[in-house]
Order: sequence, then C-alpha cells, then structure tokens
Amino acid sequence: MKKQMNLDNIARKAGVSRATVSLALNNRKGVSRETREKILMLAGELKYRKRESSPNYRATVQFL
Repeated sequence: MKKQMNLDNIARKAGVSRATVSLALNNRKGVSRETREKILMLAGELKYRKRESSPNYRATVQFL
C-alpha cells in the first residue's frame, strides 16, 4: 500500500514545522515567499492531496 503524504511528511522534507506547512498550503500570512514556494513545490512533487473533510472539520456545539 502506498504511503499517504501528509503535513508531517512535507514538513520533515522541507525542514519546517507542521504549522508552517499548514499556513503555506492555506495561503495564510506568516510564511516567507521562498518557504511557501518550497512547500508548494514539495507538495506537488509528493502528490499531496488535502482531505475532503479537512476544511469543514470543526467541533459542533448545540444549545438545547
């Protein structure tokens, strides 16, 4: 079975933290252009795919 690429794998190969990879992939502030480009290049080479549920994964609170 092929190993799934995740943020930890990309972070390890890029030499940055998992948080930095997340910021770069989500086009957030706080990542230099050079680092962002490196991460995006690695993500493409490693065929990283964001899980479908990731953007919507939030804890839900209901008030009754």
